[in-house]
Amino acid sequence: EEAEVAGTEAPTVNDLAPLLGIDTDALGEGVDLLDFNPDADATSAVSKSFESASQQVASVLNTMAKVADATGGDAVDSEAAFALALKSVSKAITNEITASKAANDGEINVDTAAFLSSDFVDDAIAEVQSEVKAAIVTKAREDAIASGEDADRAEAIASAKADTSFTVISESNVLSSVKAMNAQIQTAVASLDASASLTDAISTFSVTESLVAQIETAAVTATTQANTLVQAKVDAADAAGEDLTDISNVDTSAAKDAVSGEVTIDVEEAASNAPPTDISILGSDGATEVTDADNVITVSEGAASLVVGTLAIEDDGGADQAFTYTLLGDDAASFAISEAGVLSFVGTDDGKIPSYSDQSEYSVTIKVKDAGAVGKSYSEDFTIQIEQVDTAALETSFQIDTGSSV
Repeated sequence: EEAEVAGTEAPTVNDLAPLLGIDTDALGEGVDLLDFNPDADATSAVSKSFESASQQVASVLNTMAKVADATGGDAVDSEAAFALALKSVSKAITNEITASKAANDGEINVDTAAFLSSDFVDDAIAEVQSEVKAAIVTKAREDAIASGEDADRAEAIASAKADTSFTVISESNVLSSVKAMNAQIQTAVASLDASASLTDAISTFSVTESLVAQIETAAVTATTQANTLVQAKVDAADAAGEDLTDISNVDTSAAKDAVSGEVTIDVEEAASNAPPTDISILGSDGATEVTDADNVITVSEGAASLVVGTLAIEDDGGADQAFTYTLLGDDAASFAISEAGVLSFVGTDDGKIPSYSDQSEYSVTIKVKDAGAVGKSYSEDFTIQIEQVDTAALETSFQIDTGSSV
């Protein structure tokens, strides 16, 4: 669609590959990007370049969606924000391919690393700003007309607020953080040796989620600050009986600092923190694992202690750090984890393990987050089986025969 509007030929999958730094000749005979499975051989160079490009495009796409959602307000809901972000990313890629072909006699000659960690972000945010501003202005005009207010005035104010929001975002560290994130992904993948798989770079990839979450908060702050700044100018003009002129020309320095304060991730430092890699559950001796090879734990019904075991976490930051635990799954409410990592059944009326007849098996997912600068998470599924006690046999074994003589 973008190509049709521009009157150019639409890019193909083969055009996309060189832009993203993927060697199509290494995909295999008869395989294109749409069919390629990077997990089939995670150590291959083409798999690593494919995943690296995918992660970088995803980081920009998710960032643009959050920015669009935050700045769009009532004019752009979450679903529309993602569609808008997808359109902006597609247009940025299409424009780069078209420009490269025009400059290189139909060939694509692009510095992939520079594009994905710089120009791509700038081009995408410019498209988002254009689309979001159009949506905000249109809604402001429609609302004004519906309520009998001055539509031109409402449009001017909405336009100024949108422009100021994006000015604050552009002047803060939001976009530079995304660029740094993509550069770090490139560095992590490039540093892998030939035999290493992509799992060795996953700590870098996992920073993206935390960064995007902070960017969402920053975009909300930018919008709030921008709206306040522009509205102050509007109110001042109204109080002085002046026309609304130059309301976009506001001092955004304080707003920029406030927004920058929301994005605190040091991408390089955060990427160096690997996530936990294993969760074990130990018995009362603090050394013996109580789980079998399938992560199944067996406890006896009616046991005097509610404790299932103590968690032991394998993490590059050491076992003594302050981990954060979360219980998930259908039976999560039946358990609790203390700060010390002790997994227990939630207290019953008699203070004992629930009986087999109440429930014979419980399923729970344990999620642990480490104490790194950006905490990284890891999850494992566990099954706790209740072992039935033969109470009839016990009663027979311990009967006292009062009819016998000594």
